[in-house]
Amino acid sequence: MSRWRVPVLMYHAVCPERSPITISAGEFAWQMRWLTDEGYQVIALQTLLRSILGGTPPPERSLVITFDDGLESLYTDVLPLLEGFGFPATVFLVSGHCGGCNDWERQPGSIPLMPMLSWEQIREMDVKGVDFGAHTINHQRLIQQSDQEVERQILGSKEMIERKLGHEVDLFAYPYGQLDDRVKGIVRKAFIGACGTKLGFADENSDPFEIKRVDIHYFKHRYLFRELSNPVGLLYLSLRRPLRAIRTALHP
Repeated sequence: MSRWRVPVLMYHAVCPERSPITISAGEFAWQMRWLTDEGYQVIALQTLLRSILGGTPPPERSLVITFDDGLESLYTDVLPLLEGFGFPATVFLVSGHCGGCNDWERQPGSIPLMPMLSWEQIREMDVKGVDFGAHTINHQRLIQQSDQEVERQILGSKEMIERKLGHEVDLFAYPYGQLDDRVKGIVRKAFIGACGTKLGFADENSDPFEIKRVDIHYFKHRYLFRELSNPVGLLYLSLRRPLRAIRTALHP
């Protein structure tokens, strides 16, 4: 049995449109207030990684906040709340679409077209303490790509973000959670840790290059969010996990 567990929340967009990757600004604000009221300590993803790698438990009631893709709502709706609550967060950027929109190839029809963060906004957020990681250049399904393209997507994204920000970027997230030994091997050489999309909590036994996360899509209802770290929430995750795996297998 794990000595400690940390939920790593996975968000995408905060906006009024309803979709599998969106949550309203009002609900996001409620969640942040609730975390504060319940005594959660929101820690940086790098802090969690140090606990996993070093064997030192994180603070009690720790929680990590992450965002995939890098949509503009993170600047307009999320940044003021993060600053207000004093919460760190990590944003994984689809670097080739920054300043554009989320119109990458094979984007599911259920996902609305939304603007992405500009590099100017990203630099401002970086200065204000938001961590940025790489999420490939074009949100490719990496396991379906050639060796050359996998390297280009992973390393090219890292290099582009580092050039724009002027400092090292050492965190990665796999698009669609797709990875294999080949993909993970390249990530291991370039980053200190990476997030997947497998449902679950991080603990001392976590693979630092495939950290499990809690997709907020499954916890939008306030009752479920309140049960996040309780037995009800853990049971709910365990039931959702095989269903998500089946869906991923049917839609590679």
